[in-house]
Amino acid sequence: MAQINLLPWREQLRQQKNKQFKQALLASIGVGLLLALSVWGYLHYLQSQQLAVAAYLKDKIAQFDLAIVDIERSRSQLDVIAAQQDWIEALDYQRSVLSHLWNDVAYSLPSGLYLTEFKQHDGVITFSGSATQTTDVTTWVQDLTASVWLQQAQLQYVKQSQQPASLSYTYDFVVTAVPISANKVADVLLQMQVQVADDSSMQADSSMQADSSPAINDRGAP
Repeated sequence: MAQINLLPWREQLRQQKNKQFKQALLASIGVGLLLALSVWGYLHYLQSQQLAVAAYLKDKIAQFDLAIVDIERSRSQLDVIAAQQDWIEALDYQRSVLSHLWNDVAYSLPSGLYLTEFKQHDGVITFSGSATQTTDVTTWVQDLTASVWLQQAQLQYVKQSQQPASLSYTYDFVVTAVPISANKVADVLLQMQVQVADDSSMQADSSMQADSSPAINDRGAP
């Protein structure tokens, strides 16, 4: 019986398997490297995205900080403007109210009464003076009460004067008055303007009627 030598075939098979194993190993290593590179690239992409978002947020936060500083500066300027406006309104209130008030006081003051002192404190005006008769004082207080520039006028007291009897002013008095509030000044001024306009219109109508009356009489004469 003939003998078959299988050693060369086995050697070739073994070499072929080793070659296949090496190829499979290299392929596995290549696939692993590709996966690792892919994962690293993806993580690097996420990191870069996070850094970009962080930089964007940091820039926006800086812009918001600048906007807050501008808002605070604008608010401070508005506070200054509001304070100046309040100061101007207070001056305008004093000019409007006090000028008209002194005018009313001067026109309403009776001949038998004169003022020795007037002062203003905490929004209350105090008039001190002397009078020949107590009725002059009460009449003057009533006139002050009727003034549109006063909320109220009150007689605090009227008493016999301590001055010598030879003087004609035998009574001393103190009267207090409260000017109208600032929010009522505009209404009073508007009413005064309307009254002046009405008076002017009535005067114009009267003038027109007076001018037209002679012409009518001339046409009616024979």
